[in-house]
Amino acid sequence: MRTGNLVAFVEWCWTQPGRRCGTLTAPTTIDRRLSGVVVTACRQLKVQLAEDIAEEARALLKAKKVKKTEKDGERRGNGPAALLVRHMEKVAAALPANRFGVRALSLMACAHARTLAATAGRTSPLDSSWRRITRP
Repeated sequence: MRTGNLVAFVEWCWTQPGRRCGTLTAPTTIDRRLSGVVVTACRQLKVQLAEDIAEEARALLKAKKVKKTEKDGERRGNGPAALLVRHMEKVAAALPANRFGVRALSLMACAHARTLAATAGRTSPLDSSWRRITRP
C-alpha cells in the first residue's frame, strides 16, 4: 500500500453519496474510513506501513477538499444536531414543577440519549461502553 492508493481512496470517497438523500460523504466520515483502512491493513493483513502513510491523503482532504467545500457553500453530512444540551436546558426551565414536568423531562433525556447512542453506532444507551457513572 502506498500513499497514492490512499489519495485515490479519498478521491473516490469524496464522490460517494452520503447517508441522507442528496448529500455527499462528510469529510469526517472519509477521515474515519481512511483510518480504518490503515488500521485494517496493519492489524488484520499484517502489512508493515510507515507511520505517516495517510498524511498526504489527509492533507488533500483537509486542505483542498474541505476548504473548497466551505468556499462553495456545499453541504455534506448530517448538519448540526437537532437538540443540543443548551436547548434542553431552556425546555427544562419552561416545564412545570410537578410530576408531568418531571415525566416530560425524563422522556426528553431518554430520547436525547438514544439519539446520541444511535449516531455513535450503538443500539442502546445502556451498553457498557456508553458511559460509566461512578459514585464519589
